[in-house]
Amino acid sequence: MANGPTRSQINFINKLTESDAGRLEESENFLKHLGKGSVSELTVPEASSLIDKLKKIHVAGDEMSRSGPTDKQIKFIGNLQDSEERIKYTTKFLSGINKKNYSELTLSEASSLIDGLMGMKGSGSANTSRDFNVTPKQVNFIKSLQTSERETKISSEFLTSLGKKSVEELTRTEASKLIEKLKK
Repeated sequence: MANGPTRSQINFINKLTESDAGRLEESENFLKHLGKGSVSELTVPEASSLIDKLKKIHVAGDEMSRSGPTDKQIKFIGNLQDSEERIKYTTKFLSGINKKNYSELTLSEASSLIDGLMGMKGSGSANTSRDFNVTPKQVNFIKSLQTSERETKISSEFLTSLGKKSVEELTRTEASKLIEKLKK
């Protein structure tokens, strides 16, 4: 694993410093204090510390000043808990920063956790990207395609072959395959 900051941390620091001159000055002072020439020379913990410092500089109307993770981050971290390895990683990450659960994380800590989890292999799927649950849009589209007994039968047989009881239990990939079958 690389010693430098994650791409997300670098992007986030850049976004924070672009929005306010005070944050840019704080960032420059932080780097100078550590004897670093740029953000990319920081370590992951140093970048995390800088992000926390920058977020404490309140800019009116700035969403990034919030202290906790976004709802989207919390949900995504939950979705990434799909293997024993990732669950252990999350537990170790949380205990390492003295937090009980991921809703207690700061925005930057949640970002770091997500980066770490994304770098790991997920549950038993053949590829490294996790296949998420079917989207509501896919469910609605599948239902709209079931206009005759033929399409209903195709859906039923497809679900049975996967051991699933309803369209809502499908993954996104499975839903896409079913949509293709129904469109033929």
